[in-house]
Amino acid sequence: MPFYRLKFLNHLKSLRPALAATGAQAFIDPFTLVLRLRRGEETRVLYPQFLRSPEGKNQYTHAFEVDALRFIGWYPNARHRWPLASDKLLFKRFAVENSILTPEYSTDPAAMMPDVLAKRSVSSFSFAIRGPFRASSEYTLDVAAGEYFERFVHGLIAKIWYWNDRPVCVEMERMPYVEGNGRTPIGQLATRRLHRRLKPGPARRLEAFLKFQGVTSETILEKGVAQTIDFRYGSRYSIPAYAHNVDLVRDMIPSLESQLRNIGRKLWAAVAGQAEPNTVYTVDAIVDAEDRIWTLEMNCNPAIHPYVYPTMIGSLFGTQRDNIEQPAAVL
Repeated sequence: MPFYRLKFLNHLKSLRPALAATGAQAFIDPFTLVLRLRRGEETRVLYPQFLRSPEGKNQYTHAFEVDALRFIGWYPNARHRWPLASDKLLFKRFAVENSILTPEYSTDPAAMMPDVLAKRSVSSFSFAIRGPFRASSEYTLDVAAGEYFERFVHGLIAKIWYWNDRPVCVEMERMPYVEGNGRTPIGQLATRRLHRRLKPGPARRLEAFLKFQGVTSETILEKGVAQTIDFRYGSRYSIPAYAHNVDLVRDMIPSLESQLRNIGRKLWAAVAGQAEPNTVYTVDAIVDAEDRIWTLEMNCNPAIHPYVYPTMIGSLFGTQRDNIEQPAAVL
């Protein structure tokens, strides 16, 4: 889970040094949570976004209403979309054509591919992901629903925030796992991680993923042996110790730098005419054991990471600084 950015106080804490460096003041409207910035005669407006879940389906909204479940950040522009962020297949075609790594994929129901997921070209919040399967022949694609096969890549789950073409920060998380004690089956170890009883749907997904790896929920691991139990971003099995938040402006990751900048440069060149001049977006990816970034999709209205605010506010006022230290986190 993206624990750091879920806390409202972390957003406020990152705003303070950004405002101090810019020399701006901030005012929050308690009725709307709209954030107004002022520096002398200059003003800027940042719009809030919230998570709501009508009928159990997650949605983002700018409206601060009674059904808002969580604050997910301030944005410099109203909600907007562009094709590369709306259609995963379009994104993957663009990636292949522009030498950006993305897992092998196919829309052919008869494709012969090993180790695959079945995904939908238009979906959010890890909805409608099937598998992984050892062979594509184990699943029949629903082509009418926009399904496609994608090779499963094991590695660190990553979400990268970009401001225009610039990589600003990244969340990286080890895929959730349990560690054996020589006595307890994997299924019980996984269920203990949850606050509530494991429901039938997640239980079936767990069993399917364990089968893919050659074990079952009844398998007993030897003491100290780790077993991955999920691969989805935002998994209910995640714990804070798995997640790492990196400020790429202050602490760029050398082994990933060229890839991060290449991805941002090419994507921004493609969408700059469709997006506002100052835009934040994310790229979902897997970072494998060889530090290769396998891009999966692009998101044009993501939840905002607090580490974005220094770059955002500095850019909006034309006073960009790269040495703003991030405050202590609230986890």
